[in-house]
Amino acid sequence: MTDQEVVAAIHPAGEPRTTPDQTPEAVGSVDTFAGKVQVKWAPEAEVSSLGRMPLFIEFLKTSGLLENWVQDCPLVYRSPNAPQKRDVLGTIL
Repeated sequence: MTDQEVVAAIHPAGEPRTTPDQTPEAVGSVDTFAGKVQVKWAPEAEVSSLGRMPLFIEFLKTSGLLENWVQDCPLVYRSPNAPQKRDVLGTIL
């Protein structure tokens, strides 16, 4: 067996094919700062209202990156009408 045949036998051929009546799982929930959010993948849709934002928010929450960034930021407001530091950084993000 040549090296080329060994690589071809080990490497997967790609994503599994589905028949028209068999659809992959398209509904799930992600954990965001506001609680659980249900998301549904619609491959036939050209755009969506949130895009992949819920998945990115879940990543930020799970990894703790947003909280660490807010704590490490030297931003300080002294006005009683000033927004919270987290709100300002979240808007920038």
